[in-house]
Amino acid sequence: MSTSLFRAWVDHLISVVVGAPSLASHLPIGPVLVIDAKASRFEVLRASGADDLSCAEAVLTEQTDELVQWHCYADHRLDGVLPVDQLRTVFPNITDPEIVTFSGQRLDGLLDAWQQELTSFRATTPLLQLIVRQGSPLAALGGLGLWERRLQRVRLIGFAADQLWRPVLESWLHERGFASVADQPFAWERDPLVLSRLECQELILERNQMERRVMDLENRMAHINQELDEITAMLDGSEYLVAATPEGSS
Repeated sequence: MSTSLFRAWVDHLISVVVGAPSLASHLPIGPVLVIDAKASRFEVLRASGADDLSCAEAVLTEQTDELVQWHCYADHRLDGVLPVDQLRTVFPNITDPEIVTFSGQRLDGLLDAWQQELTSFRATTPLLQLIVRQGSPLAALGGLGLWERRLQRVRLIGFAADQLWRPVLESWLHERGFASVADQPFAWERDPLVLSRLECQELILERNQMERRVMDLENRMAHINQELDEITAMLDGSEYLVAATPEGSS
């Protein structure tokens, strides 16, 4: 990618980081929304120099208010939905976590609210970078809604990300036109040509849906016109009978 294209790409990019890092230097360039299950992590991040920071205390799910069993480990970098038995296949000495139940939130709702705060992006269609350090990346992606078409880059950071999440995440991404970034492990970018094809498919689908709506409206109008014709014919018949009835007859 040329320097000018990279600059243009960055200028239109906003980032979501799921799981607060310990240092501000670990955040990407540009507008960033940090999502974490523990609000106390935001204070640690601000103390490291992250002044201009948007934060949301939440656990991401595919459905709003979906209940989540959240596992809180001694090392917060392991916090998430994976039970201790699954993590012990990679970390045999891990201790039992505290389990807390959260009511989940969809990522698109958080993004919609955040974009209203970003005055420079409010009237534009920014590209989206998603960096997942905590929780299920599939839950984050599954709650994107219409923001999925803006998703340009996905990065996975965390212990044993290769064993725990990469296989299922890579399958999801490849189906949507993402390819691995050659010089970065666990990073994927969307091919612009594939994105254009997906957008064309969406436009065709929208056109077909619109055509079906128009046909439904035409059918309803034809039915209404038929009923009006029947009512008009009945009224005309009633007027004829009244006019044909001799005065004084009962």
